[in-house]
Amino acid sequence: MTSNRGNPWWVVALAVAALAASLWLGWSDFDPYVAQETVRETIRATPRALVQLVVQFVVPVLLLGFLVREFASRRTRARA
Repeated sequence: MTSNRGNPWWVVALAVAALAASLWLGWSDFDPYVAQETVRETIRATPRALVQLVVQFVVPVLLLGFLVREFASRRTRARA
């Protein structure tokens, strides 16, 4: 028996088993009962972490992209 795409049944079974194993490993230590102080600290830390991520990675990548595009367009104009 094969699936519609031609994969054997054991490939599908292996994928289902891998999904189950990854979900079990990823969520086995999850505790839905988090202390209120931890929740408050996470709420305070999230904006700071987002700003740090933007300043460290997003802004420099955007600026580098802009500068590369600007220098490339000036180089093209100089040749013409």
